[in-house]
Order: sequence, then C-alpha cells, then structure tokens
Amino acid sequence: MINPRIAAACALTAGAIVGAAGCGSSTSTTTRTVTQTQTVTVTTTGTTTTGTTTTAPSAKNLPVSDALREQLLIAGARANSLPPIDFAGLVPGRTYYAYDPASNTYWAGAQLIATANSAAGHAAVINEGAYLLFTKPVGGSWRVYRVGMTGAYGEGCPVDVPAGVLAVWGWAPGSCKAPG
Repeated sequence: MINPRIAAACALTAGAIVGAAGCGSSTSTTTRTVTQTQTVTVTTTGTTTTGTTTTAPSAKNLPVSDALREQLLIAGARANSLPPIDFAGLVPGRTYYAYDPASNTYWAGAQLIATANSAAGHAAVINEGAYLLFTKPVGGSWRVYRVGMTGAYGEGCPVDVPAGVLAVWGWAPGSCKAPG
C-alpha cells in the first residue's frame, strides 16, 4: 500500500509534469525548464521525468498597415516640429509594431524618409532622429523617442522596451532601436 503523502505528491506532480511514468517507492527529482524565467524542480516519489515547456512571449507582434505608417509619420513629424509634408514615408523593412498587454501599451519603431526638397526634414532624420521609437497607451496618443544615437558615445535608451516586445521584434535584449 502506498503512503497517503506519497499518493498526494504523485497526484499533484502528475498534473504539472507531462509524461510522469507513475509512482513507486523510490525518491527522485524532476526538473522542468520554462523559457525566459524559471526552472521548477519537484521532488517526488517515483521516476525521474524531465521536460521543456516553451511559453509564448508576453507581447504580440502586429502587422504594419498603411494607416499605422501614416500615424507614425505624423507623430514623427510633430516630434520634430515639422509638417508631415516634409517626409515621404518610412524606410522599408525598418518599421515594427507590437502590443504589450502587461503595460497595456502599443510599441512601434520606425525611420522617417525626408522629402527631397526639405532641408529641415533631412536635418530631422540624422543623429538622434535617425531612428524613432513610439509608445501609445490604449486610448492614448503616440509618444516619440529619438533613439538614433543610442549606443554611440555612451548614450542609453530613453525608455525601457519590454523584453516581450524585443523578443517578438528579434531585437537584442536591452536595445531600443532596430538592428543595422
């Protein structure tokens, strides 16, 4: 007959660990690794089972629509105190968009293209303005951060991008602008 404490431990462990072979009288350790944050070790009576569980990032990568491109262009122009007509659009392949449910915030990254005849537009897209990071709380307005010089001359990020957003965009941990 199995000890009631051993039976209870087996019942609790069986629901949490896939592939548990059963309960016996020997003591063993089961390790389960959860990506990004934690390793859970459970000591039970029975066999040893090890498994890896992959969890989805906390943020969701979203498609970049024409409407979003227009919003980012307008917000970027306003951040530079210029009219949107000074910009022709966003650099292809350098626009990112995500939603972070933990902070209830939309995140975007983009690089503006100045129109050929706008000296002010060209001045706005160099150095700090070479790349822009945007945040928008649900129901709010876009806030713009100039991050073009981040990493140069010891410049740090003016805002902490959530790890889940960095993960879905494929950006390096701790970064705040697109690679390249």
